[in-house]
Amino acid sequence: MAQDCGAPIVAFEGVNPVDTTAMTAVLDLTGICDPGPFGTDSIYNIAYYSFVPGADGDYTLSTCNDANFDTRIAVLSICGDATSTIVCLDDTAGCALFTTTLVLPSAIAGTTYYIAVGGYAATTVGTGNMTITFGSGGGGGSGCGQGVQDCCIAGTIPFCSDLDCCTTVCGADAYCCDTQWDQVCANQAAALCKACGATPCVPDFTVCNVFEGEDCGLDFNGGCNSPAPVYGVIAMGDKLCGNMWADANVRDTDWYQLTSPGRYMTFSLTSAVPSLMFVTDFACPPGIVASNTVGGCPVIVPGVCLPVGDWTVIVLPSLFGGFPCPGGDYVLEVFDDGLDCTGPANDECDGALPIFEGVTAFDTSGAFTGTMIPLTCDEGFGIDFVKSLWYAFTPTTSGTFTFSTCNTAPFDTRLALFTDDCLAMQIVACNDDGAGCGLTSSMNATVEAGFTYKLAIGGYAAGGAGSISIAPFVPCAMDCASSATEAEVCGTDTNGGCNDPSGANSHEPIALNSSVCGTFWADGGTRDTDWYSFTLASDAVVNLTVNASLLVTIGILDANCPPAIFAIDGTQSCGAFLEVCIPAGNCVAFVGLGSFAGTPCGSGDLNNYQAILTELVVCDAPSCGEVATGDCCVAHLNPYCSDAICCSAVCAADAFCCDTEWDQFCVNAALVICEVCGAGPPPANDECVGAIAILDGVTAFDTSTATGVQLTACTEFGGNIYNNLWYTYVATETGTLTVSTCNTASYDTKIAFFSGDCSSLVYLACDDDGVGCATLTSEMTVSVSQGSSYYLLLGGYGAASRGTGTVNLSYGGGGGGGPANDECVNATAIAAGITAFSTIGATGISVTACAEFGGNIYNDIWYSYTPLNDGIATFSLCAANGGSAAYDSKVAIFSGTCAGLAYITCDDDTCALQSQVSWDVECGTTYLISLGSYGATGFGAGNIALTQAGTACAPPCAPADLNCDGIVNANDLSILLNCWDFACGDLNGNGNTDAVDLSILLGAFTP
Repeated sequence: MAQDCGAPIVAFEGVNPVDTTAMTAVLDLTGICDPGPFGTDSIYNIAYYSFVPGADGDYTLSTCNDANFDTRIAVLSICGDATSTIVCLDDTAGCALFTTTLVLPSAIAGTTYYIAVGGYAATTVGTGNMTITFGSGGGGGSGCGQGVQDCCIAGTIPFCSDLDCCTTVCGADAYCCDTQWDQVCANQAAALCKACGATPCVPDFTVCNVFEGEDCGLDFNGGCNSPAPVYGVIAMGDKLCGNMWADANVRDTDWYQLTSPGRYMTFSLTSAVPSLMFVTDFACPPGIVASNTVGGCPVIVPGVCLPVGDWTVIVLPSLFGGFPCPGGDYVLEVFDDGLDCTGPANDECDGALPIFEGVTAFDTSGAFTGTMIPLTCDEGFGIDFVKSLWYAFTPTTSGTFTFSTCNTAPFDTRLALFTDDCLAMQIVACNDDGAGCGLTSSMNATVEAGFTYKLAIGGYAAGGAGSISIAPFVPCAMDCASSATEAEVCGTDTNGGCNDPSGANSHEPIALNSSVCGTFWADGGTRDTDWYSFTLASDAVVNLTVNASLLVTIGILDANCPPAIFAIDGTQSCGAFLEVCIPAGNCVAFVGLGSFAGTPCGSGDLNNYQAILTELVVCDAPSCGEVATGDCCVAHLNPYCSDAICCSAVCAADAFCCDTEWDQFCVNAALVICEVCGAGPPPANDECVGAIAILDGVTAFDTSTATGVQLTACTEFGGNIYNNLWYTYVATETGTLTVSTCNTASYDTKIAFFSGDCSSLVYLACDDDGVGCATLTSEMTVSVSQGSSYYLLLGGYGAASRGTGTVNLSYGGGGGGGPANDECVNATAIAAGITAFSTIGATGISVTACAEFGGNIYNDIWYSYTPLNDGIATFSLCAANGGSAAYDSKVAIFSGTCAGLAYITCDDDTCALQSQVSWDVECGTTYLISLGSYGATGFGAGNIALTQAGTACAPPCAPADLNCDGIVNANDLSILLNCWDFACGDLNGNGNTDAVDLSILLGAFTP
């Protein structure tokens, strides 16, 4: 099951419920937006929401401490289009379970934004709440040194109030000034800023007996980060002097090989750069034995037991910027603690201990080595496998066995089963997080009696104590002799329903009071879902029972795409069942595995299931207006509500409310549009029969309380027009009428035009998004006849599309289009002084070398400027200089031509969110200026204040004064004759020096 952008859930300010348990949509943000440093750049199992801000400004979207799964959030301007992503985020400091707080900057009132709420990995789903609040907290501030955001504590907005500290931290981590001054930024401030109590950490190079020997900027000891692993060398008792650096999202990592005689050791790092230290095994990728990721002066890793053998000590900056070469010096010391150390006997594969069927206790806390597992074991969280212990298992019978730490270990476990040869092991089975096991593990493997297998028990990131059970797998009992057989072969997809990649919405029939035996699979982040169609002649209670050997997700749905969910469950396995009263009509029984990996085709009994569908008793399925369904103004678990008018209006805007549950979203909608919940009455022209007359020219409108939904023949992004108003119009001319909300409405409008009457409307024209119209506003043309009557329908694209604006009716063409200087080649000349501007309708995106909050300048217009002085020119939108802008502006300056722009400088935020830039100008040079917005949804108007200082340019020479000495004489004649047949003496602009130019010069000749 997947929720696509055809029906995003309407979100409002306040608390919005989140449930991704049945979602499968994925948003790949690779190369577009980096949610964070962990995992892939994708968001999985997404629930989509549409949100229309009620005011301009920042909005905070938060699942922080209010969801039971690892959330990720992104905000898009186009639903489902990853390239339209405005902002995204994975984890927020201080938010348990890796939940999220994200700021949508500079939102525009009335604009529809699309919010993707999903999980960290392909298997991450859950429930919770997303709270939307106006503002981004912290007291404001939109630049380093501005506002009241304390640099030393975490906040929800970017930047902080101490200029030096803010500049230093953001040089090391741009996120702190791009998105949010979170706890990571506050921690960096504590380590770097005097304002937060930081004191310099000064290494003493006089104590060293060993030197790194790597110059700043080079990489002689990059270890596993090098194309071929290269290490420095350090020994117990050494004091090593070295250097590290971090710049432009790259940091130096220094790896040292340490040969241990089998001792406990303590490691100390005194570094001028905030640093981290790891002690690992001597492998690539390395398994972590001990670490210090908190920092300090010095950074200490105490009392590490290192058995005889080779190990690695890794030191590196904790930041990715802020410390370019010459970087910072450090002293790394290795102390002998005076105690012998040996690891567990089964710390390595060749020391594997025997293990048998039943329950066995283990403790990996003292393990040192990790286990290498293949990429096929990656379930979305990578292949880290640390602190592992090894066991040898020899089954007494052939068949499938279950190996499980499921809910019997207090840490994030990993399991892997290999063939016997430690030097040439082949993977047999592996698992990170078992279905229904949280972060613990469960795997099934087919083995042969008498053969020995090597079992590795370890952790994703740490060790701990627990127990593992090994038992023959007992499949769930199924009666397939009397059941039909699924037509779909394992590994194919002929009954994928709404998940059918071909879009055919293919189902397989199932008869009521019958059963079917089928197969399903899950592998590499994808699972098979089987959709069985059936028909009810009348409302009835239906039972779906599924017998399967693994955790399953089962559901009873309607036959639409996306479907209405009558009931769904993902917590059961053998004997899983649902029972629900559903209305007559076409329906679907849904069956799928509860996980997205670990059960490929060929997994034997694990691939099999039996689905039993039973019609029990006749019932009365709920509907709008039934008292028993519940109060429309209060959330409840069942669909529908007790007021028929309110229920119908809300469900027309959000079908989920009548398909699945009357949740808080439905209540929020009811509070806006239902009189029974305190909303004002709908407009008089909410229905066609109440249409009011409209005349030529400009008419204001407000759809904020409109409730209607009209299905039209319009083919632009669907036929529905939501929250609409109706007008009657009598044509004043015969010809082409333009109807336009282009750039004059606060939200995503949609319009249509009809002849006929309300009982038999004849569709004539429509428009959703007009060419060059900002904020997805509309413009259409239609042929009309003088004196004839027509109907105009004005509404919104989506169920949440409401707002205010004006509509203009005119003849002979409309507004539309972008500004005249929308493109560089049409740049408008600008001079010193105050110049009004507007980017409304601008469409361009300029990609620049600007390093301030990304290189893109969106929705830009162009100016050309030829200075009258040699010196400094200033282009300003700051009020202090006479400029202004009612949006988050961005500007860049270029020399050269439109075909070969040469970047000079840029600015995003100098005064609040407005821009100002100064640059050196030269007489005779023309500069090109791109003025636009920081974000893809930014448009606005204001005033440009352009000033210039310096030495005035010399006045231009007279046309025939070729040497610019103030007179036209024999010297100029000589120049012209030397240019004969070339362009250098051209005076009439024809590109050639000839007799016509000679005549012009002689006419201006001074004796």
